[in-house]
Amino acid sequence: MVKQSMINTESDQGMMTLAEVSEFTRLSESRLRQLIKSGKLRVLRSNGRTGKILMMKSWVQAAL
Repeated sequence: MVKQSMINTESDQGMMTLAEVSEFTRLSESRLRQLIKSGKLRVLRSNGRTGKILMMKSWVQAAL
């Protein structure tokens, strides 16, 4: 049997999508977008300015 801690997901490795961050922090996606726009929450976009919004879990924890 595989232990749950041995199963690696994207979130376990640190990268989270906007929806995952919303669920993790219990903040709405619109509130997260406000934090991103104001520079309080660091993001990485998968394809420049128009790509998927990704955040490291440590960035989210540091911002909150």
